[in-house]
Amino acid sequence: MRDLRSELLRSDPVAREVGPSPADFDLMRRRILSSRPVVTPRRVGPRLVLALVLSVVAVNGALVTRSRLSLGRSDPPRDALVGDTGGEVALRQVQYRTPGGTRVFWTLNPNLEVR
Repeated sequence: MRDLRSELLRSDPVAREVGPSPADFDLMRRRILSSRPVVTPRRVGPRLVLALVLSVVAVNGALVTRSRLSLGRSDPPRDALVGDTGGEVALRQVQYRTPGGTRVFWTLNPNLEVR
């Protein structure tokens, strides 16, 4: 009685094939390498470099100007008494705004006890 494994091995056509010769491998390798495009590095023009430098300087100048304008502004402090506690505990509130418009508020209580 024959088992399935021996029957599959006996009827497998790939098991009886001879593999490619080393000359065939070399021929395939040469064809593959000759078909790939040769990439030559592009030379970056001086105008492109100048435009890049000027844009970086302009963006940095705008950011520095914006930060200096915001530092000169006198905003009220973000400390606030939250709720009616009778003035016993001064709570500090931290506000965070994302560019998408989401606002997050944290209220920090210095007298918080973990039990």
